[in-house]
Amino acid sequence: SAPPSAALSNPATSLIPDFTYAGGDDPFWNAEDAFNVREVEIAFSANIDPYAKAFAALSMEGGSFSVEEAYAAFPGLPGGWTMKLGKFYAGFGKTNGMHTHAWPQADKPLALRAMLGEEPFSDVGVSVSHLLPTPWMSDLTVEVTGGRNAEAFGGQRSDLAYLAAWRNFWDLGERSNLEAQVSLASGRNATGHGTGLANLAVTYRFKPPGSKSDSFLWRTEVIRENYRTPDGLPRSTGAFSYVDWQFSRGWFLGARADYAEHPLDPRLHDRGGALLVTYTPSEFQKFRLQYERIKYAEFGTRNAVIFEYGFSIGPHGAHPF
Repeated sequence: SAPPSAALSNPATSLIPDFTYAGGDDPFWNAEDAFNVREVEIAFSANIDPYAKAFAALSMEGGSFSVEEAYAAFPGLPGGWTMKLGKFYAGFGKTNGMHTHAWPQADKPLALRAMLGEEPFSDVGVSVSHLLPTPWMSDLTVEVTGGRNAEAFGGQRSDLAYLAAWRNFWDLGERSNLEAQVSLASGRNATGHGTGLANLAVTYRFKPPGSKSDSFLWRTEVIRENYRTPDGLPRSTGAFSYVDWQFSRGWFLGARADYAEHPLDPRLHDRGGALLVTYTPSEFQKFRLQYERIKYAEFGTRNAVIFEYGFSIGPHGAHPF
């Protein structure tokens, strides 16, 4: 076997492209070519030394590379604390922290697109987390980042964004569990005034022990945004709920309901839904067919059919911390 120094210096590397084909009259999908290489992600993970782990993900979209995440994780700090330093996805709800290839549907829910934009809520900063002394599994995460999310924040260079997330997990027996997370974030927006965000995410999971052909997940997230401007304090609400049912080995049926008020004018809102079927012959491939129908405040009712295909080369394990 390799000596310890080689194990520390050779990171696990993976390549994960994501392809889509979209048809219909939805302006969101018509903005891209019908056949599209939506993203190519290159991910690296390794132990830095005995005290820290590293993860980095580079994304190529439209011919240019960007850094999705690049951080060091310190899992064994005194007092039971863990810490991340670098650029990472904020712990705001559950779906925001997923990379494109891991989305449960072919696109992001309307509420996340309206309030956080097309890019995820991610930034450079520090995140600390601690298990709480409760009878059930519970942890608290606090983050301070640069506050550069263009939709919600985007203030001056010196402005920061702050986040706190309280996650709770309950076993409901051998086959199911329930998770609830409350996330609060605040910072300055592009008008120089404050933005406040709140998220409640509830997830129910069902999976018989040892089963590879039967599972069920139901997740609902509700988001509230207060976006203060010189003209007032618009308060907008968004929500989405989806189910993902595995009915046979490798086969999943899903559905999502969406609702999102416009942050600067909550009198306007978009709503819709999606139906989809996903086939994963292995953990390294994904085929997905999705139909969605959305009633936009600006464009009226639009439809789209999306085919998505993705694969992974190389090890791509769970992200540290």
